[in-house]
Amino acid sequence: MESFGRVLMSVTSCSLCGFRHSDVFSLTSHDPTILSLQIASREDLKTRIVRSGTSTITVPELGVSIKPGMNAEGFISNVEGVLTRIEDVLQFMTRSVEGRKKQKADLVLKKVQRAREGKLRVTVVLKDPFGNSGIVSKKVKRRRMSTRELDKPKSVQHAIAQRRKRS
Repeated sequence: MESFGRVLMSVTSCSLCGFRHSDVFSLTSHDPTILSLQIASREDLKTRIVRSGTSTITVPELGVSIKPGMNAEGFISNVEGVLTRIEDVLQFMTRSVEGRKKQKADLVLKKVQRAREGKLRVTVVLKDPFGNSGIVSKKVKRRRMSTRELDKPKSVQHAIAQRRKRS
């Protein structure tokens, strides 16, 4: 079983407006890491995913990415939960787009549903410049992010990673 070291979980909510934000912070430092797992069975859908607010999750077979942003949430879920998050966004999208965009969203939505049923093999990839994310499985492939990969993102974590390298 993988150990993430000491973590801090933060949950903020407003009883007036319903706003909710949660995050998971590692209290230890790790190497920038890319993790990937091939989802080949219904059992693989139960695999634990720990996503920090600085990581990107991609599912290449679906053409889907969950990227970090200013208010990106960290979360602890499983592969099925990640697919459900993707499905929720796609369902919202299909109600607000038309034409080719709607057709493409509907096609990806069908693929997500097949993946959730264990009928479509997909790969879940976590890229975390701070190495604070994880996939809890003996089948996970792990490698260190290259300097080129660290320099590629044009987002908040890129600026933080650059500052961290200088310190």
